[in-house]
Amino acid sequence: MSLLENLNTSGSYSSILNVPNCNKIYSVPVNPLNNILTNFDLCSQTVISIFPAEPTPDQGSVILSNEVQIPFHSSVTFSTITNSLITVSNIEFDSTIALLHYHLLVDQDLAFNQWANDSSNFNSDCPPTYIDYNYSDSIICLGDSIRITTNTDILYFTPTSSGIYNLNNYFQDGSCSNNSMINVQILSVIAEVPNDTSICFGESYIFSALNAEYDNASWNNGVINKQAYTPTQEQYYTLTIENNGCIGKDSVYVSFKETPELTLSITSDSICRGDQVFINASSQNPLTSIQWENGIVNNQAFRPDSSTTYIARATLSNCSTTDSIDLFVGEYPIVNTIDDFTLCKEGLISLYAETSEDAIISWSDGIENGIPFLINESNVYYVSANLNNCISQESVMIELISNVKADFDYTLEPYSNSELKGIFKNYSSQGDSIEYYWEFINDLNTSTNFEPNYIFNNDREFVDVSLLVSNQYGCKDSIVKTIQIYLLYIPNTFTPNYDQTNDLFKPILSLLPREYEFTIYTRWGEQIFKTNDYKDGWDGIYNGNLVGDGVYTLKLLINNKAYTQSFTVMSAN
Repeated sequence: MSLLENLNTSGSYSSILNVPNCNKIYSVPVNPLNNILTNFDLCSQTVISIFPAEPTPDQGSVILSNEVQIPFHSSVTFSTITNSLITVSNIEFDSTIALLHYHLLVDQDLAFNQWANDSSNFNSDCPPTYIDYNYSDSIICLGDSIRITTNTDILYFTPTSSGIYNLNNYFQDGSCSNNSMINVQILSVIAEVPNDTSICFGESYIFSALNAEYDNASWNNGVINKQAYTPTQEQYYTLTIENNGCIGKDSVYVSFKETPELTLSITSDSICRGDQVFINASSQNPLTSIQWENGIVNNQAFRPDSSTTYIARATLSNCSTTDSIDLFVGEYPIVNTIDDFTLCKEGLISLYAETSEDAIISWSDGIENGIPFLINESNVYYVSANLNNCISQESVMIELISNVKADFDYTLEPYSNSELKGIFKNYSSQGDSIEYYWEFINDLNTSTNFEPNYIFNNDREFVDVSLLVSNQYGCKDSIVKTIQIYLLYIPNTFTPNYDQTNDLFKPILSLLPREYEFTIYTRWGEQIFKTNDYKDGWDGIYNGNLVGDGVYTLKLLINNKAYTQSFTVMSAN
């Protein structure tokens, strides 16, 4: 964009370079600002821009002119447009400036208003000049430089403000110059970010460009504009904004607030239902606030009913740390076993218990569940069931008592002509809780007396008698004896006086014995009579003489039973 395009004036425009005017004088009216009449010397090189283009003598013109005095050495200046009379910036060309028009006085022969080939009007003393630049009528970024290329140099110019700049190329050792104008608009792109901030570690932060007019804001480190992001380290986050190729950058530093340290402890992470437990949460910073969920009071005993995860939160300067601890609460297994019992004698027994599924059963004293073992004394045996270290226990008491013993003896006495009376002597165990049960098997009669009497008929030779003894613990013992039914009577006096009464001494039997031996001794143990015939008896004679009065002893062996008895001999003399 040229300067004239910025002027608020209608018409066409023309630029004339290297006008040959060695025989011409340019003059202007007195400057109404400083009352100076300006003459341009003969044979100078003038670069002009004229409005309107190709004017007629009666038209007013605007001539913007720079005159170079030193020929043939190229030099470039870059500034706002300047001449002897006025300085024009990129402002509106108002009526005040319009009064300062230059008027061109020329010969009528020149027909200056009929310029047809401006480029052929060169001053032969001036070599051609060349100028070029890389920004023309353009927008540049603040801090960018404009590259200027001339006949002999490459220069760089960095504008600091927007405006219309005149680019003038001249020879210092000649009277030739070339100029041009450029409208420079400097675009300053500013990336606006929030102030540096401090957040809690693990907390999300929304990085948002404060330049609402730009939609192409770009953050580094994986941040997306206006979206929540969770920083993992303290660092700068840079915002880049682009507008028409111009870049603006700024950074925000994100740091972390102090995160409270949290330490959890528990007396045991596995307990049984009903057991108490302590849970504690602590932090090194005394300003830290600690709160438990689940209604737990820090470091206070409680008895949980079920397995639970307990959560604690430590808060410091609005930053929180959360941690949890697991507690397993096991159930006590159920144990079912046999009742206490009593044994009457040592022997093999087995103990058995049942429990919950997956629980492990163990008995004391090395006993295995359901496996027989020898018991020889009273004892209490304990059984335990272990389920996840929760142990239930039961016990079984086994009392080993002395066994009862059954034993008896008897005697038979004449009762009647055909009956014998059995008198029984009980030698069994005795006690308040002991019961006795007699059974006279052949007669099918019973008795529960301690020592009963029983009448036997002598019409049979043998009778079985049994005795069963038992106590309150179920201990039992029995005995059976076979009794040979016969009448045995041994007199206790003997009178061998031949009076036909009691003159023969022998036992009186009701049945024939299977075996028999009858012997008589003096008081000094001298045998004086012996027979194996139950029919034989002693007549009181020993060695051919009647024995004297006195006490003698007899022994009787009958049916494997022995009897010893004393008797008295009394003679008639």
